Amino acid sequence: MRPEKGFYFYELFVGPAYTKTWNRFTMMLPVWYYYMGFPLSDAYAYSHNIEFLPIFVYRWEKVSLTSRTIFHNTVYASVYETPEQKRGYSLVMRQLLQLSYTLNQRCSLVLAEEPFFGVIADNEASPSPIGFWSTGLGLNRIYAGFQYKITPGLTASPHYVLETAYDSGELTDTNHYLFVNFSYTLKFF
Repeated sequence: MRPEKGFYFYELFVGPAYTKTWNRFTMMLPVWYYYMGFPLSDAYAYSHNIEFLPIFVYRWEKVSLTSRTIFHNTVYASVYETPEQKRGYSLVMRQLLQLSYTLNQRCSLVLAEEPFFGVIADNEASPSPIGFWSTGLGLNRIYAGFQYKITPGLTASPHYVLETAYDSGELTDTNHYLFVNFSYTLKFF
C-alpha cells in the first residue's frame, strides 16, 4: 500500500464568461487564466495556463446534463531547469460529461467522467504531469459528490475522485482523493 499524498495541489481560475440561455439549454463561453501550484517535498512548482472552456447544459426538471470541453494551454512551467524549457507550449483537451440531480434550491448530487488527452506536446521540454504534457490519453477522472450553494454567488463542491493515469495507453497509476472546489460568480450585467 502506498502512503497518502496529503495536500499537494493549488489551483486558481480567473476570467470572464459569456452566458446565454434558451429555455432548458444554457451555453457558457469562459476564457480564464489558470494558475497551478504544487507544494512538492523539496520545492514548489507552478505553471501558468490559458483555458478556453465551452460549456453546454441541458436542464429537464430536476436533472441536468453538462458537457464541458477544456482547452488547457500551458505556456510556462517552473518544474524545468532552463528558461527555454520553462517557457513552452502544450495543449491538453479535457472532456467532462456530468449528470446532476437537484435535491433542493441549494443542493445537487453530481456524477461525472473526464478524460484528459494531450493534443500538442512541447518540443523542448520532457513531458511532465506538472508541466508540459505528452500526446495521447494522460488521465481519466470519475467524480461523485455534490454542489452546495452557500450564497446565490458562492458554491462549494466536494467530490470523491477516482483518477487513473496512463502512459502510452498503459495504466500507470490509480489514485483516490477528495477534491473540494469553491466558486464565486460575480455578475457585472
